[in-house]
Amino acid sequence: MEIYNHPGLQRFAQTCPAGTVLMQEGEQANSLYILIEGSLDVVKGGKKIHEINEPGAFFGELAFLLGTVRNASVITAAAETRFLCLPNDEAERIWREIPEFAWELARTIARRLHDTTSIAHGFREFCDRMPDAAIMLDPNQRVLSWNRAAEQLYGRSWAQMHGQPIEAIYENQASFQQFMTVLKQSNSVSEKILKIDHPTKSWIFVSTSTRVLRDPEGTIQGYLFVGRDATTQQTLEKKHQRTKHRLLPGLLFMALALGWLLHWGVDLLLGR
Repeated sequence: MEIYNHPGLQRFAQTCPAGTVLMQEGEQANSLYILIEGSLDVVKGGKKIHEINEPGAFFGELAFLLGTVRNASVITAAAETRFLCLPNDEAERIWREIPEFAWELARTIARRLHDTTSIAHGFREFCDRMPDAAIMLDPNQRVLSWNRAAEQLYGRSWAQMHGQPIEAIYENQASFQQFMTVLKQSNSVSEKILKIDHPTKSWIFVSTSTRVLRDPEGTIQGYLFVGRDATTQQTLEKKHQRTKHRLLPGLLFMALALGWLLHWGVDLLLGR
């Protein structure tokens, strides 16, 4: 028997027309839902991001279990949508009297965790194939993702950097925090040369492109850094600058000398 047909849960059944808001993004969770028939739209930041139409599907379960606010709205989409609405204050009795419910909820969460883990693993594999160093940070600037190219470029393994503050790799941490302040204001930086405190090469320069990751409300959820070695380029530019500074006094002297010679030559021709 499907859990939504269990006799002990039928008193929680409801039917609503299309356009009914069952869950509001940002509100405190006070119930858990199970779809019986119909369809639902999941909306975040005013945009539809998902559709629920499978009978027996749980929704709103994480906020219900964790006691947090809803991270999305759920709105009925079919002309008539039937569902179970299980309130918080009935949870303990339901757990005790209907063990099948707890088992089905556990299976649902396990499946979603498996899917999320598979997606994260696939994303990590994709990043590992990138030629550039890709780093993802949490809102506190701690490392969430660190691909193979990052290991090679920065000289630190994923095991060493996982959960660590990213500022530790920069030679001038105060300068890096100034850069982060600019980044938060502009949301993205197309290219910035940053000096890295490399464990085996003393230091290197990395050309870094960065973007702030925000949710629909504008809250920072993390940062994405993509970098490549710019040490050779930076070294050549510094040599060019030094050469230019060395040549400038000589060129200025030659210009003055040429001007004097021209002036002397004109005077000579005019018989002055």
